[in-house]
Amino acid sequence: MEIAMGSERIEAPGRRRAGSSGLRESETAGRARAAEDRDIRADAREDAADERDAKADDREHEQDARDVRQDARTERQDQRDADITREEATKAAHLDVLTARQLEILTLIAEGMSNKAIARQLHLSVNTIKSTIRGVYDRIGVVSRTQAVHWYTHGPRRAPDQREF
Repeated sequence: MEIAMGSERIEAPGRRRAGSSGLRESETAGRARAAEDRDIRADAREDAADERDAKADDREHEQDARDVRQDARTERQDQRDADITREEATKAAHLDVLTARQLEILTLIAEGMSNKAIARQLHLSVNTIKSTIRGVYDRIGVVSRTQAVHWYTHGPRRAPDQREF
């Protein structure tokens, strides 16, 4: 129903004029809402993807931190192993100053054997053992059996000015 007022026509509420674009406007509004809904869903998907990426980055950083800690532990263990190897090499190096026979006799002395027992085991005379022991003492710079055993087990004593710090 139309009411004419002067040169203008006024449309009654709830009524549509024939040929009006009312359907087009509602279709356009629907399309706009659908596009907006798509945009919202796309934004939600992007936010979810960003959150997954952030969690993955956090896991990667945590793994990197674990790797760094493990590398540090491995390096410390390698250093301890190297120190032990150097220490063993140093201890063994001092034994190189003795002949094979002298080292054999010194080893038996370090095990607590007497000169007589050493002579029996090696099928040598006691005097040969005593003579060899004197040669060992001279070569390693000690004057007693106790000092010789200490030298054998711990290495040579260092002069006070040669201490390691």
